[in-house]
Amino acid sequence: MDWWEHRLSASGGRRNYEIIIYEDDSVEIAVDYLWMGIPNHRYYLYGDFEKLSETYGRVHISQVRKAMPTESGEPDVINLTDFEGAIVFEYFYVTRSPHLQHPHDMLVMAQAYGANWNDHFNVLFVLLPFVQETIDSLRWMYENPSEDYEPPDINSIDEVAKLLAMLDKCKFERIEKKENQSTQEGYS
Repeated sequence: MDWWEHRLSASGGRRNYEIIIYEDDSVEIAVDYLWMGIPNHRYYLYGDFEKLSETYGRVHISQVRKAMPTESGEPDVINLTDFEGAIVFEYFYVTRSPHLQHPHDMLVMAQAYGANWNDHFNVLFVLLPFVQETIDSLRWMYENPSEDYEPPDINSIDEVAKLLAMLDKCKFERIEKKENQSTQEGYS
């Protein structure tokens, strides 16, 4: 099992992203994003891990659900039908490196008031460019309806696009966790 973490917190909010790669190469991603004036985004993404070399591979996303259950108590699974399996991230293992912010970023100034983030990273997580092209194409199909195809579910597309943008180009640190621990344990 491998566990990656990306965290950032400041007085105005936080973002915590955790990725678990299980022994069977299944993947679970927890997203907790809360900033002042923005509704809380809490999701779980599920998929498969594809190791292509010692330092590079892909994560294929097959399911996304909201962390909060619906009124019926069932998990709110987001419709990914329009994506046709196209949601794929690349990961790159790198030498453990400092996770620096731009010197003029407010976060650097806010460190004196408690802002913090993971100090180091050794995994870079990047959305494949084809995924954004797919999102753009689906939006075009929605804006230009035709008898030749069913209009895509624009609400799901927009929600998934925002979620994927949050994870794109994130710097993760590999961390030690207890065996058989899921991202859902203690997720508050």
